[in-house]
Amino acid sequence: MLLTSTIMGTSVSAAESDEILIPQIIELKGGKDTNNMFLDRDVYGQLYPYSYYFYKDNAKECYIRLYNALYSMQSEVDISDLSVSYDTIIEIINDLHFDVPDFYYLDMNNVLCDATSYAITKITVAEKVYFGYLFTREEVKEYSKYMRGIARIVKNNCPVDISDYSKIVYINDFLCSNIEYNWLSYYASQEYRDNGFVSEDLKVYLTDLQSEIDASILGAFVKKTCVCSGYSDAFVYLCRYFDIMSAKVSLSAIDSTNNFGHSEACVYCDNIWMYVDVTNNDTDDDLNFTHKYIGSYIDTEKYTIDTEYRTPKISTLKNNWWYRGKNVFYLKEESVSEEKVFSVLDYIIQKSKDNKYYQLTLYCKNTEIQEYFMNCFNSDSDYWLSILVKYGITNIEAESIDSTTIEIKFRC
Repeated sequence: MLLTSTIMGTSVSAAESDEILIPQIIELKGGKDTNNMFLDRDVYGQLYPYSYYFYKDNAKECYIRLYNALYSMQSEVDISDLSVSYDTIIEIINDLHFDVPDFYYLDMNNVLCDATSYAITKITVAEKVYFGYLFTREEVKEYSKYMRGIARIVKNNCPVDISDYSKIVYINDFLCSNIEYNWLSYYASQEYRDNGFVSEDLKVYLTDLQSEIDASILGAFVKKTCVCSGYSDAFVYLCRYFDIMSAKVSLSAIDSTNNFGHSEACVYCDNIWMYVDVTNNDTDDDLNFTHKYIGSYIDTEKYTIDTEYRTPKISTLKNNWWYRGKNVFYLKEESVSEEKVFSVLDYIIQKSKDNKYYQLTLYCKNTEIQEYFMNCFNSDSDYWLSILVKYGITNIEAESIDSTTIEIKFRC
């Protein structure tokens, strides 16, 4: 039976061909020149699988052949004519599963490879690869149509005339608003790690099928609950629809007895690669998601980059989203009146709304100004209410971050 779900109450059309649509792997031109990065502009006809560009000659051809076989859900693929080693084949399969979120249906525990060993060269050459799948072809067609429909809705609802960075923020916000972290899956893994067994009510979360769902776009878009790998896969998947290069990042826990590994994404924007950790941007409250982990640093006390997978060289940003969005305001007055506070609120909300940012930072001159500002913000002043009506604000919150800093979030 198919899993069912809705995203933001929007119905998703499945009016597509019954054929499984295969995005074309794109060749890069011009190095890091983003103007020439995408050759095929079709909405799901382009793919940037990061590890693909590290392979050469027959190995690259093998990557494409296995890629096409997985998209077509073939049960076996003959690669004997390519003379690619067994170790390379295993590496390619791992990379495909890591690179391409669409392969949520591949059963990594049911992949086999025939190979022949040659005594003289001491090389084991792969002959044929066999794939097993977690779902039927018909189920995959329905799931994939549904998720492509979601991606089209996200793209169509995104403001057109905004920067790639703003699109990244938009994708982050959509995912945080529509996905909840699967804590039951986390607790099951934690219990097994600590005790070597799990309670009956959590056992289902450690099955191969459930684990794959929770760590994939299927969990993110259909169940609307997943773990970190699902968040990062969903982010990479949506970035493709915006012509934005993105790749998954795997992190290993330095202290595996107390921490699990983690998965983030990285994205190519403004001629640099930077991290995006959608999982930690999400919170229990759909309104209170953050952008703190867009362009953030890896916590090197907890994690190290997993060298099993290729990862772009990240140019970590010195400043975070607040500065990047130029959505920072300074209240320099030594003292303020109620009228001044509300005129400032009117101004910064207008500027933020015009720039399509709905989260901003306000720096006050001193603690007294900050406290006075917060008191005005929480009042029932007619002027304040008129501002909310003026800009069509449905939700707004302010939080004191430190003695002089206020963060404001609002929705229209």
